[in-house]
Amino acid sequence: MTVALVRLDSSVGGDGRSAVSKAQVYYSLKKMLTLGHVVVTRNDAESAGPRRETYRITASGRHAMSEEIASPDWPHDRPPMSFTMWLMVLGHAEASHRAMALARYREYSSKKVSHQQSIIARTHRTTGEQSVGEIILLASAKHAMEILRMEQEMLDAIEPMLGR
Repeated sequence: MTVALVRLDSSVGGDGRSAVSKAQVYYSLKKMLTLGHVVVTRNDAESAGPRRETYRITASGRHAMSEEIASPDWPHDRPPMSFTMWLMVLGHAEASHRAMALARYREYSSKKVSHQQSIIARTHRTTGEQSVGEIILLASAKHAMEILRMEQEMLDAIEPMLGR
């Protein structure tokens, strides 16, 4: 894991704003340095902007990350992260931890599907007028279901490759 991953994750605010402040990133990097989970690497390339440091994850950092990924709450007990970023981080975990995280994500995802299905069932009417709020709620639930379907499809396609 490099700062590029942190930088990418810190800019996914949906509304164009950063979801993570620079102070949070630097605090986390300092903490990871102190714990020995990352090290500063030498970068002789000329920078077009201010001086930047490049970090590399250490073996202990990779193990700590892998254990966190294997924790039961990891799929949902963290700041929101895009599914793509989740997969990128997951790729750095040990195979056994990756398998646990995938199983837990599938379980978590199934609960999300059930929740969206209940919203659709409650909101969808075959007769009568729907309020604007009901129309938006129904469309949002259907949108969430489509995203969950695509995530499951992606997991089905790449899970056999991740086991290696």
